[in-house]
Amino acid sequence: MIMDYRKLQRGGHSPLYISGAEVEKHLFFLRRLRKFGLPPDVLTNFYRCTIESILTAYITVWYSSCTAYDRKALMSVVRTAESIIGSRLPDLQDIYRSHCLRKIQKIRLDCSHPAHDLFTLLPSGKRWRRDYRDEVSALSEWCYHNNLSLNISKTKEMIVDYRKLQRGYHSPPYISGAEMEKVSSVRFLGVHLTDYLTWALHTNKVVRSARQRLFFLRRLREFGLPPDILTNFYICTPESILTAYITVWYSSCTAYDRKALMRVVRTAESIIGSKLPDLQDIYRSHCLRKIQKIRLDCSHPAHDLFTLLPSGRSFQQSKYTSPVTSRGRLARFMQNAKCDNEGNLKQ
Repeated sequence: MIMDYRKLQRGGHSPLYISGAEVEKHLFFLRRLRKFGLPPDVLTNFYRCTIESILTAYITVWYSSCTAYDRKALMSVVRTAESIIGSRLPDLQDIYRSHCLRKIQKIRLDCSHPAHDLFTLLPSGKRWRRDYRDEVSALSEWCYHNNLSLNISKTKEMIVDYRKLQRGYHSPPYISGAEMEKVSSVRFLGVHLTDYLTWALHTNKVVRSARQRLFFLRRLREFGLPPDILTNFYICTPESILTAYITVWYSSCTAYDRKALMRVVRTAESIIGSKLPDLQDIYRSHCLRKIQKIRLDCSHPAHDLFTLLPSGRSFQQSKYTSPVTSRGRLARFMQNAKCDNEGNLKQ
């Protein structure tokens, strides 16, 4: 078995196709049983014991990665069996969901399973709110005993809740008798965070701020400055605004937000009259620079995440004892590792 993810696959590896002869053979027996006049419940039991068992074998492994074309081919078998039996059969998506839930239940009950920590139930809503308010009260008391005071006007509360039906009302916490303001977005170190953890607000703010600097770029062009000076001004002002903390938010931006950012770059190109670096290339260079710093810093928590393969040209994923820790760390550096693999860095 040859696994090759390259877009340009050199060599003559003929593709392999899975034949549906096994399923068709059992559909033939199902049709014969119907001709013998067996009732639908018997036909349904035969379908579940033969055809459905073939279709759903190890379904938790492969079904989520199937293409839409493959899923339609699978569902066509189910629809054919429905027309033979004459009654409704369970959908493969529902079977896949039930298998996943059953597997999760087994993992939760097995404390020795490597992925047991991945399925730890969160505390109830009331318990979470009480613990959260206890932490706020403890912080306020600590500041009071250490001769510090919290600025209530600058202390905000932002709740991230992905539930479609948000039950209950989150009463605001109080600090020294003053109510804390609840907000839907907050600016932290120049990055705008929202309660839905999207980057539309941040990109809008960045685009608006960068466009304001384009006015000065037009004025400098009117004064007859050469293109190299205009390019330096662009790099120092609009580009520095567009690329601030780009490794944090750019990979999660939507196509609409990226087009808005690139329009600023294209406008600056028309003003200067020369080609400017693309934001995707800048993002890749920032990621590579960050990875180089992590690789050189042995005390960095993510240092073990970037281990070179024997080829010396790409990185491999590290093995961790805790699945939760590995999942969180890999999620933060997955895009960086992807960029580094594309750059083919060598140690």
